[in-house]
Amino acid sequence: MRILFSLCLLFTFTIPAGHAEAVRFFESIQDLPLMPGLVERAEDSLAFDKPEGRIVESVAEMQNLSGQAVRDYYGSTLPQFGWHRAGPNRFVRRNESLELAFEALHGVQIMRVSIHPR
Repeated sequence: MRILFSLCLLFTFTIPAGHAEAVRFFESIQDLPLMPGLVERAEDSLAFDKPEGRIVESVAEMQNLSGQAVRDYYGSTLPQFGWHRAGPNRFVRRNESLELAFEALHGVQIMRVSIHPR
């Protein structure tokens, strides 16, 4: 919990002045910021804890955002949380892998974030 608090403080102090009040996090992935313009669909999320690590999938609607804008945001934000780029839509941290996927679901553009043990 102390690490999560420290990460939140780090992120809050590294975003531009006047935007700190806008920082929100995914409900199912408390250490992953929710980019402004994304709306989490908590009802489509799932989470499992296993001895090997957590498995989490969250879905967010992309409101007037391009996939590239979302990639750019998380490409610059995730390293602040200890994630390292391992591919165009993949990041790793310690024993976890995080992947971003983009698709249309019932005519709505969404982003899926999945975290699983590597």
